[in-house]
Amino acid sequence: MKQLVLIFFILFYSLGSFAQDEQSIKTEIENITVYLNGASVLRTQKLSLKAGRNTFKVSGLSSKMDTKSLNLTLSGDAKLITFYFEKDILQDKETSTRLNILADSLKSLEYSHEKLGYELEAIVVEKELLTNNTSRIGENNGVKTTELTMATTYYRSKITEINSKILEYQTKLKPVEFRISSLKEKLATFKNQQNNLECINLYFIINSTISTSSQLSLRYFVNDVGWAPKYDLRTQGVGSTIDLDYRAQLFNLSGEDWNNVKLILSTAVPSSTLDKPKMDVWGLSYSYNYSGKVRKSETGNGEGLLNNRIMRKDQSETKSRTDLVNNELDISDLNVQFPIKEKYTILSDGRPNVVDVNSYKLDASYYYFSIPKVAQEVYLIGKMVGWESLNLLEGKANVYLDGTFVGQSFIDTRYSNDTLEIVLGIDKTVSIQRVKRTDFNQKRMIGLNRRESFMYEINVRNNHKTPIDIEIQDQLPVSQESEISIDQDEISGADKDELSGRLKWQLNLEPAKTKTLKISFSVKYPRNKFVLIRQSRKAILASPSDFW
Repeated sequence: MKQLVLIFFILFYSLGSFAQDEQSIKTEIENITVYLNGASVLRTQKLSLKAGRNTFKVSGLSSKMDTKSLNLTLSGDAKLITFYFEKDILQDKETSTRLNILADSLKSLEYSHEKLGYELEAIVVEKELLTNNTSRIGENNGVKTTELTMATTYYRSKITEINSKILEYQTKLKPVEFRISSLKEKLATFKNQQNNLECINLYFIINSTISTSSQLSLRYFVNDVGWAPKYDLRTQGVGSTIDLDYRAQLFNLSGEDWNNVKLILSTAVPSSTLDKPKMDVWGLSYSYNYSGKVRKSETGNGEGLLNNRIMRKDQSETKSRTDLVNNELDISDLNVQFPIKEKYTILSDGRPNVVDVNSYKLDASYYYFSIPKVAQEVYLIGKMVGWESLNLLEGKANVYLDGTFVGQSFIDTRYSNDTLEIVLGIDKTVSIQRVKRTDFNQKRMIGLNRRESFMYEINVRNNHKTPIDIEIQDQLPVSQESEISIDQDEISGADKDELSGRLKWQLNLEPAKTKTLKISFSVKYPRNKFVLIRQSRKAILASPSDFW
């Protein structure tokens, strides 16, 4: 019982001491380490301490703070006795000012609306009086025809004039009513923001044996903050280097505005707890390769990359590369930090802010790539060596070729080894065409089987003034039934992957030269069964309602 009383006395004394000689202090943000999801904020302030206990209050900290992450350090011999947090409402001067301005504007508009309403009401009453008088014309006997004509002409003219005024006032009232409604909505929004501007106040007690000064450091973690990589790639084309501008898009919804602060971007995964870390098993297995090269998988389906689209199996099914990300980012197991040279102001409004991380000039080699079966375009591919030392993360890249924006590519570091390949755009100077030789295609019945023969020609021409290296891909069908057999007739020396049926040609094409590649094969299957050999693609048709 005596121990419980003693504990209660200590708690009561500690909490009660917060109210004694409390000093409100303002801390300055020293730097912010922004993670891919969250940020660590470092605030500092020099404290003047008297001998004995000193109570301090730091107001207006982010309501998105993880209070378990607070790290409070002091220089010198000062010792932290205790601390606690309190939720509060942030007094936002800017919001209050906007509220006052909006309220004044609303009062002025409501006065104008009321005045116009009274004037309109007076005109309507005048019209009613005039209408009532008009109905009495001719009640008295002896009204001459000329007098009746003059009276009706006057009333008609007056009614027309009054109706015009009514229409004029109604027209004036509509925009005023719209502005009043709009202002009321804005006022409600600002009042809601002001009512929900929650913040956290920090109270702490420091004990000092002498009167001295101490440097206070507060570090804490906030949520609803993050960054993602963004790249600009610039090249003059074959034979030139590639300029890579590494940028980051930051967003801040922490409730704290970061004004002219030092930023550090980090790929680490922050933790606010002191749990002992664990390491999962490092397992290796076959995987797909999205770099444009095909890697055999456990299922045996070849894949390739074309303009951020992934071709699976017969390469007719396509998916956006970025659809596979789903807001998840694969990063290296090495935690990397990027100190930002310049200071930035990042407001807590959720808008994306672009921050310059670094710029690089990279040596590159180039080749051309095409799968004419999928798209009759030729893509320029840049190959960069030594990219691993740049600590790049996978992300979107804006590509500028010879000073012109040509589209958006994707830097995929997940499946790149020592060479990083980037799609740099479509080159119309290299033409390619895939045609079906109808004179060769035929169907024949051989006993109990049906045999169909096919031939395709690929014509590629280099219209550049210099030689080019080009990789061309196509495919042969792959049998998935024992009764279906495929006989290869002609593949013009292509490198063939037996599992996927993929064909690949690596060509060096001289200027103004054309190369013809041939693909011919036959498919045999039972005549009483149906095999869909001809491939098709699905397309969304526009309806007339889309145009009018």
